[in-house]
Amino acid sequence: MYNFAVIKEKVSCGNDTFYSYGIKASKNSKVLFTFSNITFKESIITRFAELCNKHQISPVHFEDVLENFLMDFQTL
Repeated sequence: MYNFAVIKEKVSCGNDTFYSYGIKASKNSKVLFTFSNITFKESIITRFAELCNKHQISPVHFEDVLENFLMDFQTL
């Protein structure tokens, strides 16, 4: 069973600091891949990870699913 989890990274821009969110995929506690800096909105990436877990997105198809998400994430 695949597990998709949100990753959080601190990003500095001049005097400002933000958090950027990405996603990590693992299976049997082994990390398969990570994608950093997908969005600055935690709620969006959390929902995306939930959907990936619910539908057990295959790593083979993940990049296509991520691309579709990035093109139309406002609908989540």
